[in-house]
Amino acid sequence: MITIHFESGSTQAFDVTTFDGFDFSNSILHTAIFTGYSLRDVNFKYANLRSVNFSNCILDNADFANALLMNSNLINASLLNAQMSNCKLNGAFLLNANLQRANLSGADLFNANFNGSNLKRANVNAMRINEASFIGAIYDKYTIWPKYFSPENNGAILQ
Repeated sequence: MITIHFESGSTQAFDVTTFDGFDFSNSILHTAIFTGYSLRDVNFKYANLRSVNFSNCILDNADFANALLMNSNLINASLLNAQMSNCKLNGAFLLNANLQRANLSGADLFNANFNGSNLKRANVNAMRINEASFIGAIYDKYTIWPKYFSPENNGAILQ
């Protein structure tokens, strides 16, 4: 049994021993606290994850396609190969997150903070990218950016 706590003080129990591979698609998890959980291969498609705390979580291969992640905390999260296409990351905190090979194509990055994150081999061909922060984020020659976006001028570092 795993119990999820919410900022409101409420809880929700799940009769599972791990969330790895769990299907949260279309779920409403607004303000849930997942800090430190392993959530590998989880399906979050179309989920409402506004203001969710995913700090220090392992979210490798998770599918966030079309999910709402506004104001979510993904600080120090591992998002290797995460599918984040068309998700809403407005105001999300991804400081020091590992986004290697993540797909953020079509994602809305308005006011998102990627400072210090690893974007090597990631697809960051996203919307409203000019309003996101990339100070100290690292990327490589395989990272995909929008055609007229300059990662260096926005604080990212080529490695």
